Amino acid sequence: MDRSSKQIEEDAIDYLKVALKKSKHIHREISEGDREPIWDGHIYFYKNTVKKNIDLVERIPVQVKGKDDYYNKNKGYSIKRNNLEHYLNEGGVLYFVVYLKDETPTVTYASLTPKVIKNILHRKNKKKPNIINISVTMKPLPDNEEELNLVFQNFIQKRKYQKGFAHVELRSQESLFNSSENLDGEFQFKFIGKGYLDILEYAKSGELDLYYKPKGATIAEPLLDDIFDLQLFKENEMHVQIQGNEIVYQTIFKYTTKNDYTIDFGNGCSIKVQEKPENISLTLNYSIANILSKRIDGLKFILEVQKNKGIILNNHKLAISDKNLSKIDFNFLKNNLDAHIRLKKILDKLKISKEIDFTNWSQQDSRIVDLLYKGIINEELITLDLNYYHTIQVITFANIHVLLLLIPEHSGTQNYRLYNFSDYDMVLVDENNHQFSKYEAVDLKQLLLIDNFDISDYLSSYLSDKIPIENKDLGLLKLINYSDNKCDQNVLQSCFEFAKKLLDMDNSEYNKLNLLQIKKRLNTLTTEDNNYLLSLMNHSAVEIRYATACILGYKEQANYLFENEFSENQKELFIEYPIYHLLNFS
Repeated sequence: MDRSSKQIEEDAIDYLKVALKKSKHIHREISEGDREPIWDGHIYFYKNTVKKNIDLVERIPVQVKGKDDYYNKNKGYSIKRNNLEHYLNEGGVLYFVVYLKDETPTVTYASLTPKVIKNILHRKNKKKPNIINISVTMKPLPDNEEELNLVFQNFIQKRKYQKGFAHVELRSQESLFNSSENLDGEFQFKFIGKGYLDILEYAKSGELDLYYKPKGATIAEPLLDDIFDLQLFKENEMHVQIQGNEIVYQTIFKYTTKNDYTIDFGNGCSIKVQEKPENISLTLNYSIANILSKRIDGLKFILEVQKNKGIILNNHKLAISDKNLSKIDFNFLKNNLDAHIRLKKILDKLKISKEIDFTNWSQQDSRIVDLLYKGIINEELITLDLNYYHTIQVITFANIHVLLLLIPEHSGTQNYRLYNFSDYDMVLVDENNHQFSKYEAVDLKQLLLIDNFDISDYLSSYLSDKIPIENKDLGLLKLINYSDNKCDQNVLQSCFEFAKKLLDMDNSEYNKLNLLQIKKRLNTLTTEDNNYLLSLMNHSAVEIRYATACILGYKEQANYLFENEFSENQKELFIEYPIYHLLNFS
């Protein structure tokens, strides 16, 4: 037998009252006679269960409808446009619809906040501006007190922040970015939940609101955008057992929902976790990283997972299914790991700390690495395609540049022995038997390019106690230029030590000025140093006066001396010296 409209209304209100009883924080005043035109009363929400007037948080306007039908989540409930406009003027309404034909009647609701109503009207005005009735999505009312209270608390919060914008045209992110306004404010999410991950549930259900607060503003304005696709990222320290050793990973947890997330170990390996009421599903994913250290780490990681059919994570074993593991070619990964460990040995032998980037790795890079392994690690003769290679050679593979010595087995041969340049002890000798550092044969561009430059070897090659080495001062100037180009304070400190030793050997004004230009770069000039420099301002040698002006920062005077008192030869020479660039050094 069909219910009358009065019976439907009474039944709906009865079932709603039963559903609302689950919250001890509310007092309901809901009429059964439609005494108000489009409202059926109010819900009073309190801070605590005592419900004193002083603890009243908000009086929430409500409307209740009954429907002699089954609830269908894909089918909305029709509300008159002019009613929605009235609700907007009053700052929103909690709209309840009770579907009475379900075995247990389903109490549903729509949290019609000002932003939600404006969005509904905005969309309909664009598509069907003259439509009278508008379909609104209804959701089942939560059946536990905690979640039920959150429905009321979030409606109260949204109403508080949005009511003042009921008659203001809301902006969107797109309109903000397209405007000429200086976006120096901040974007905000506002929600009330049990934990920060609840923000994902609000986004998924379409109830997460975005606000923009311009710099200096007292309140944030709600934006028109609906936020549906949201992910949260959280850093977590995880302890993993790899080959009997505990390794600490700074992992990133990427949450799609609070029960559906991915643990990214930053080495190409990740585990997708899906927590369900009946079980927890784990899926291992792997991609080869582009950086050598991460690639080796990732390969060890995944091979450990295969060995143990799971992984020990924070002292808990997570089992990975055979089905998941069967999709991975572990023999290929094992061979891959061995190859990369060999590559790491080459870098260690060459004293290279720079990471290899495999982004543009080629077959030629592989061939060069094979030659380096044979020549540098196994110390074998290697055969090259030419018999006239320079003895000092820069070899490149991937993003790595290596300075090597290529020593032919004999004249005209294509067989060579390879040596790391810094490991080979030698001096250069000219026709007059003057001896020079081996680095005299390496220009500044090469030093700046290579990744196996050993500062300590450079210093010892110039500062030998056993052999008198020429051009020590030029060796210092080259190293200062290197430091300026690299902006490396550690190298600059090595320059300082180098300069002090040269000054100990020869207390000349040139050596003093070289030390002082380094101190200028280190910002450690003393009053005594400045006084000494001032005493040189009238020196007879223009080179001394120029260097002094540069160190003191007298730019106009230094430029005058360079342009008017230097010969063309002096200009060409000094342009290559670090003192020339000191005025622009920072």
